[in-house]
Amino acid sequence: MKKNIVLIIGILVCAAVYLMLRPEQTERYEVSSGTGLTAEEKVARQSFWRYFREATNYRIAGEIEKATLAYQEALLLNPRHEDTLYYLGNLLYQQQAYDDAHTMWQQLVQVNPTSTRAYLQLGDFYLNQKLDSFNVELAEKAYRTALSINKEETKPTLRLGQIALLKNDLTKAVECFELVVASNYRSVTAYAMLGYIHWINNEHEKASQNYQKAFEMTAPMQSVDNIPGEGDTRNRLQQTDILDVFDIEFDGYRTSRGMQSMHAAYEALQRRIEEMIKLTAAE
Repeated sequence: MKKNIVLIIGILVCAAVYLMLRPEQTERYEVSSGTGLTAEEKVARQSFWRYFREATNYRIAGEIEKATLAYQEALLLNPRHEDTLYYLGNLLYQQQAYDDAHTMWQQLVQVNPTSTRAYLQLGDFYLNQKLDSFNVELAEKAYRTALSINKEETKPTLRLGQIALLKNDLTKAVECFELVVASNYRSVTAYAMLGYIHWINNEHEKASQNYQKAFEMTAPMQSVDNIPGEGDTRNRLQQTDILDVFDIEFDGYRTSRGMQSMHAAYEALQRRIEEMIKLTAAE
């Protein structure tokens, strides 16, 4: 009987040790081994993950150039790795290597035709009026593709609303922006765009309500144990979106939220949209 008890205890101890070590062993297997891999291929796989982790750490630390170089090294070893293609494209865009960024996102679509994030970046690339690649039709096609892949994502709908503004389809624009705030009630841009539409229609009370709502949504959400909520994270990401050509400079008017600041903000936005409409007509 004692022998059986000792045996059972031994089995439980072994199982516990196995579970403690399992994650590390699994990761090591993914990195360094693989069915049918040659020794050279195993070394290449290890090198890929080393470069990829270095790149990720540099990117998080804000060391853009070092992250770019590390992602490029990783891509040489694995040209079909989706995260590498995506983040390398983003970093290249930040460094104004626009064509190279476009190439990365195009390759990502070829690797994974259902990559929502790739189509969103391509859409933003085509919608940037500062680039020679500015093309509203291609942008709209990319956003519609992204939306067809993931209907829960609000950014394609937001962008389609902005494109509707460029086409002077105010009804469609309002429909899109209202869908966005129904799904993401902290969408600064959607409230700002709704306010703008009311403003150009001389509905100043409704414009002011949405304008003030946009201001409210720029404030961080109260968090539990200093952990930001999902809406807060989305909001901060949206405000720092380097590709958002419709971004309203709220900070410049933060000291005065009255009608005068609203008019100044929307007049600036109107000029920006008019410039984009001219570029659209010239395509």
